[in-house]
Amino acid sequence: MTKEEFLEIWQRRFLSGYMKHPEIDLGEVVAALKKADNLNVLIGLEEGGGEVDLVKVDDDGYWFFDCCKESPKERRSFCYDEDAFHARKLNPPMNSVERKAHCLSAHIINEEDFLLLTSLGEFDVKSQDWLKTDPEFRKRGDALFGCTRHGRAFVYFNKAESYYSVRGFRCKVKIAK
Repeated sequence: MTKEEFLEIWQRRFLSGYMKHPEIDLGEVVAALKKADNLNVLIGLEEGGGEVDLVKVDDDGYWFFDCCKESPKERRSFCYDEDAFHARKLNPPMNSVERKAHCLSAHIINEEDFLLLTSLGEFDVKSQDWLKTDPEFRKRGDALFGCTRHGRAFVYFNKAESYYSVRGFRCKVKIAK
């Protein structure tokens, strides 16, 4: 996918009002995207089924998240991190979430991001997402994941070395203003 193709897809998504950005100037975001050094990261997420969209804005940038209804299929069945990957001797997963996110040059969404995303629409009704877990919590052997059931977002924990066909992860990328 070219940069122009991505921009066209994203602008259609933006204008459809799916994520509802009434206070955001489309021209400013497009200008930031055109000059972004990391636009190829968003293109990679889009090509991987992420359906990238603008979710939040802060003082110095625009945060784009994977906004597909269910976690991208190519990013499922992974354990949480490298420690978990190496701890899993029988039936090891193909990859870890942290390694794959690093390869994509993106960040894993955290609990706050997940709750924000699920407040904007219905996501992960059939799938689940590993969430960036703080190191103190992770030291206890577990990691966080989230899903939506019965119209509510839930955040749980599981052993970090576990992996399931429905559990993937979502990424986020910041584009400077």
